[in-house]
Amino acid sequence: MSTSSAIRAVTEKLAHLLSQVLSNGIISTKTPDNIDGENQNPLNIFLYHIAVNGTWRNQDLPVSGQRGQPRRPLLALNLYYLVSVAEEKQLDAYDILGRAMLFLHEQPVLTGFDYASGIRNQRDPIRVTLQPLNLDELTKLWSGFQTPYRTSVAYEVGTVLIESVTPDPAPLPVLSRGEDGTGWNTAIRFPPLLTGARFQNRNQYGARIGETVTLIGENLGVYQKMKVIFQHQQLNKQDIVDIDAETKNDREIVIKISELPEKWRAGVYLVHVQDGPEIIVPAMSTNQIPIALLPEITGTELTVRDVDQNHLRLEIPCRPPVKDGQRVQIIIGSVELKNVIFDQDKLVAEWNQKQIKIPPADKPDELPYARLRIDGAESLIYDPTKLENGFNTTLLVKGLP
Repeated sequence: MSTSSAIRAVTEKLAHLLSQVLSNGIISTKTPDNIDGENQNPLNIFLYHIAVNGTWRNQDLPVSGQRGQPRRPLLALNLYYLVSVAEEKQLDAYDILGRAMLFLHEQPVLTGFDYASGIRNQRDPIRVTLQPLNLDELTKLWSGFQTPYRTSVAYEVGTVLIESVTPDPAPLPVLSRGEDGTGWNTAIRFPPLLTGARFQNRNQYGARIGETVTLIGENLGVYQKMKVIFQHQQLNKQDIVDIDAETKNDREIVIKISELPEKWRAGVYLVHVQDGPEIIVPAMSTNQIPIALLPEITGTELTVRDVDQNHLRLEIPCRPPVKDGQRVQIIIGSVELKNVIFDQDKLVAEWNQKQIKIPPADKPDELPYARLRIDGAESLIYDPTKLENGFNTTLLVKGLP
C-alpha cells in the first residue's frame, strides 16, 4: 500500500508524463494565479481537490487481524487535478491542451512509481479519468483562484490507497475465560471465500482442455462433499466437477479440466464452490470468480485457399467445439474476420480480398499469426512453457496473396 508521500508521488508522475508533450519537457505545478504566459512552462497542473473514495470507504469492516488485534482501515483518496495552459496565443494553447488530453487518453493508468511511495505495491491500478466540469463549476473554481480564466480541463486520479505506518496494538492473548477458566467455545469461522485462480503454466491467462487449475481462497476446508460449479456467462451452461479430498485444503483447491472437449465451451466461466446436495447442513457457497477457458488451434498447417477470383477461404481446426449462439472471431495478424461458421470440428472463414487486406508473411512487423477469440476468450499465440521461443510458428497463415 501507499505511504503518506503518495499524493506527491502521483503529482510528480502526472507532471512527468505530461512533460513528454512539450518541447522543453518542463511542467509547472503552481497555483493558477502564480503562472503567466511568458514563462517557459506553458502547461500547469494543480491539485485543487481531494475526496475520500466512497467505494473503498465501505470496504474495510471493523474486523481483526491474523492475531486478533484491530486492523486500521485504509485511507482511500481520489485526487482532482486542473490542467491549464499558460499561453497568450489561444491557438497555441488549444494545441498544447489537445496533445495533453490525447496523451492521457492513450495512457490512462499511472505506473512506474518508486518503492518509497509504496504505490508500486498497490493492487488496484491508479487511473486518470476526464472529469467534466460545467460552466458554473468552472466559474466558481477560477473565481476562487482570483485570476482570469485560462483554457483548462479537470481530471480525476484514483484510487490512492494510503496505509497507516503506526504499528497496530498487540495485546497479550487470553489464557482463560471466567473465574475458573471455563467458558463457551465461541470460536468463529468466517465463510469460505475465493480470491483468485492459478493456472497450470505461469505465462497464460486462462485454462485449456486437460490442464489443472488451482482455486485460491480462504476457509475452503469447511466442505464435506465439495463440488466446483462452472457456469458459462453466455450460454448459461453448467459443468459440475467433483473434488476428491486429496485435492483440497483450507487455502487451495486443485481441479482438472476434463479431457472430454464436448463437455466444455470456450469463453468465460463464473466459478464457485458449494457442498453436495446430500449434506444435511451444507456449508455456505463461495463467491463467484471468472475463469477463461481458452480455445485451441489444433491444426499444424494453416493455408488460405481460393474460392473464386475475389474470395479466399481459411479452415482452422479447433477445440473445444463451438456451440450455436457463441461469438466467434478469427484474427489474422491484426485483422479480424467476423463472418465465421462452424463446420464439424473446424472454423471456416471466407472474405473478399478486395475489401479485407491481410499483409502476407513477408512483412516481419505484421506477421499473419492466427488467433481465435470466442466469447471473450482468446487462444494462446505462444507456448507458455517455452516463452523464450517466441510466437508459435505453426500458427502462421500461409498462402496469402
